[in-house]
Amino acid sequence: MQHLFGVTKLLYLGSSCIYPRMARQPMSEDELLGGSLEPTNEPYAVAKIAGIMLCQPYRKQYGCDFISAMPTNLYGPNDNFDLSSSHVLPAMIRKFHDAKEDGRKEVTVWGTGSPRREFLHEASVIYDRAKPDGSPRKLLNVSRLHTLGWRHRLQLREGIKSTYDWFLTNHAVARVASVSWMAC
Repeated sequence: MQHLFGVTKLLYLGSSCIYPRMARQPMSEDELLGGSLEPTNEPYAVAKIAGIMLCQPYRKQYGCDFISAMPTNLYGPNDNFDLSSSHVLPAMIRKFHDAKEDGRKEVTVWGTGSPRREFLHEASVIYDRAKPDGSPRKLLNVSRLHTLGWRHRLQLREGIKSTYDWFLTNHAVARVASVSWMAC
């Protein structure tokens, strides 16, 4: 790539799903390839791992400034709010909003409820045990990222509020965009 197109700098974004399903918490880079992946993420995780493994030899062989970073679950305005393909936070925003609009007192979420997630809610949660749980816990060790000078700018509450505010303003578009995103 570098020698064909002159690319000298690349930031490859991986995903926290690349770490083993039962990784020690908080997950650090040393956990990579240390166990079985979460089955529901495995094909995506393998593709992300392949990208990471490609950056390393390019850096070593060609001296390219190619680095990999594994962000935690990203969310925010313009996210995918589709109920069958979105990640946990946008799915919960949509489900709780729909329940509020419909006057329902319960919200059904995927899994058994045993994986650790740090969210608060208004309604009663019903767990759909027929759906997968995903990884039991996903807490990333970001100490290496901090040594490079990066720090998050938004607290979780502020980030969720801005995402929900965007969802309220773009409710109709968010539903349609989510469906068209699935066609890609």
